[in-house]
Amino acid sequence: EKLSGKIFEAQEEVEKAKKDAENAIKQFQSSQENRAYVLEQQLKELQAQLILERHSLEDKESNNKQLLHEVETVRNKHLLLIDENNALKLKVSSLEKERQDHEQAITRLRDSVEKSSHEVDELQEKTCTME
Repeated sequence: EKLSGKIFEAQEEVEKAKKDAENAIKQFQSSQENRAYVLEQQLKELQAQLILERHSLEDKESNNKQLLHEVETVRNKHLLLIDENNALKLKVSSLEKERQDHEQAITRLRDSVEKSSHEVDELQEKTCTME
């Protein structure tokens, strides 16, 4: 009986140890499954974040290309305006020279008209005195 009791007690201890081991294994498996799930979720979050960052980078690159195109367009327009401005400066300079030449011609013609008028007056005077 004593031996039977000890065997029974040993069997109970073995069963308890077996159950404890099974529980520990289940807990470990559960924790590993939870860990795997958490890691999988973290991986999905990182992949989603990577996709968002890639889209953001593509948008920035697209914006940069658009801005570079706009800068190039403005630069070309600026160069055209510089050329136009230079052409207009030359035209203004030419017109100012032409105006100055015309003013000088007008002055010469006025002087000539005045001189002719004096000569006419003198000739009329002489004509009057000759009569």
